[in-house]
Amino acid sequence: MPSSGVMILGGLMLLVMAFLLRRSFTQSKVSRNRDPQKEAHADIHAAESSYTAAINKMELRVNEYAREVEGRIGTKIAVLDRLLAEAETSIKRLEELSQQRPAGENTTGTEAAGDESGAEES
Repeated sequence: MPSSGVMILGGLMLLVMAFLLRRSFTQSKVSRNRDPQKEAHADIHAAESSYTAAINKMELRVNEYAREVEGRIGTKIAVLDRLLAEAETSIKRLEELSQQRPAGENTTGTEAAGDESGAEES
């Protein structure tokens, strides 16, 4: 009969062989069940998803920029509206003042023209 050391070594060899055979069997089973077309579709889908995500990020940035620009324009329009209202108020006040001036204080035509051109410059 073989010695106990040889039996242990033989048992270990059998275990290693069984493990290697099982591993090669499962790998071959995986390769048989492998669907290259499905894998290709998955790769294409992953690539499309990454491009879609990049496009969505760019679209989001463009929308944020559009909102910012719209806000700036809205602010400028509000300032212009306020300035127009102030100008209209000033025009009405000046018209009232010119109508309240007595008839004797009217200036000559050349001086009045000079006053009008001075008012237009400011």
